[in-house]
This record gives sequence, structure tokens and C-alpha cells, in this order.
Amino acid sequence: TEANIAKTSQTLSATDVSTRGRSRRRTFEDRVRVPVMKQFALRSQDGIRPHQEVMVSHKYKFIYVNIRKSASSTLRIYLRKQFQVGWDWCIKEIREMKAKGKEVQMEEPNNKRCTTRYLSEDMVKSYFIFTFVRDPIDRVLSGYAEWTAQRKITGNISHFQQAMEQSLSSGLIPNEHLESQIKSLNTEWRDGVRLPLDYIGRVERFYQDWKSILRLIQFHSGLRLPLNRAPERQYNLRKEKPIRKVDLDRRVLQLIAYGVYAQDYTCFGYQKPLL
Repeated sequence: TEANIAKTSQTLSATDVSTRGRSRRRTFEDRVRVPVMKQFALRSQDGIRPHQEVMVSHKYKFIYVNIRKSASSTLRIYLRKQFQVGWDWCIKEIREMKAKGKEVQMEEPNNKRCTTRYLSEDMVKSYFIFTFVRDPIDRVLSGYAEWTAQRKITGNISHFQQAMEQSLSSGLIPNEHLESQIKSLNTEWRDGVRLPLDYIGRVERFYQDWKSILRLIQFHSGLRLPLNRAPERQYNLRKEKPIRKVDLDRRVLQLIAYGVYAQDYTCFGYQKPLL
């Protein structure tokens, strides 16, 4: 219930994350005290996302944890242009090791996107790890648009409500773009160990939080960065949104805020809509 979730969770924002010492770092699940649920199981039923996609810069010593529909396109493009990092950072390392005749314990990822399973212990302990979250309603509507466009489905409010009701009752989601942000961040690093985080920014204050992230990357790496240079937000203006906020009635808002994505509201401090 909502009361139980609120009782067992605490609000997490960017300012809650300590950067003073690694000894104070905790895993995401420990920080927000998320009760284990089967609600968002794509490939796992134990409440842990098996592995999440990450981008890594060894030069600047940072790790970006990808959350779909939370400024992920903006950050991927910017990090590739400004820091010369991409999804394939682990593939390059594996191929370099093989070329030198060294033993490789893991093979290249099938989809060419490196995940948390390729992070070394040194990287997790010493690199600055960050991500961004987004208002759950804005994000789920964007994710629904992505899903219907991919599957060439005619989206409408009735179809959306049915998808939310099925997700709430079955514990499964129809598409990875509709995965909750809690599930995306409750990802394992190695042998069931959750990945710790240093900073969680908000899309709604994107530029303010990005400046803070740049300063912290500069602090961790010891390298100077252009602190006044910020990413340009990427918007897909050609993609028609099948549903807008004004289309959501009381029942649908209840399904989102008090059902499927209740933990996103509780843990990230977003204000739930009045019903």
C-alpha cells in the first residue's frame, strides 16, 4: 500500500548523496530502503535489474548509468562528443586484451552496449557514478510514445490505461521504456551486489544539476573541465505523442502515481497529482 511504501522509503535527491568519502557510499537499495517487489520484472523476478547500460570515461573517471526516457539521448550524444565515450568502451578493452594475448574472462555484449557487469572493482570504488531521473508522468507518457511507435501501435488513452492495469496486476511491463526508474537503478554490479551511486540529478533542473556534476567530475578526476558548457536537450519533435497530460483522468493518474510508479514518487521526492 501507499502507506507502507511511504513508511519504508525515504526521499532521495541529488543533495542527499555524499561525495566526501567512499566509505559513506551505500547501494541504491540501502539508501532508499526499497521493498523488494516483482512489479517491474523484465528478466528477473527478485526486484533486481540484472545489469544496466553504462557509459564510462577512464580519463575523467566517471560512470553514467542509463535510464531510458530521462534525458538519456541528450546525455549519450553529449558524452560522446565532449568526452569521446560510448556504449562500446568495454568492447574496445576486450579487443585490446585479446590483441595482447591476455586472458579475457567475459565476452563482448551481444547488443554492443556495455553494462554494469563489465565494471571493475576499482572503477566502482573510485569513479564518480551519476544518473538522471524524471517526473514519472512525463516519463511514462514519453515511454508509451516510444513503445507504440516501435510496435506501430495506435496509441490512445484506453490502450494506455489497459497497459497500466495489466502491469499493476501481473507485475510485468510491456516494454523496457516503461520500466520504473527504481527498477532501472536497482541494478546489480556483480554477483547480486547493487551498484552504488554518487549523484542523482533531475531532468526538471537539468542544467543546474549538470553544472554540479561537472564540478564533481572535475574534483574526482583532477582535470579541468569547461564548466559553462552544457548539453543541448534533444527533443524528438517528429514523434507525435499519442497521449498528453490533459488526457489523463482520475483513474489513470491513480494507476501511475499510486500504483505502477508509486515508488518513483516516494523515493525521488516528486509530488503526486491531486485526485
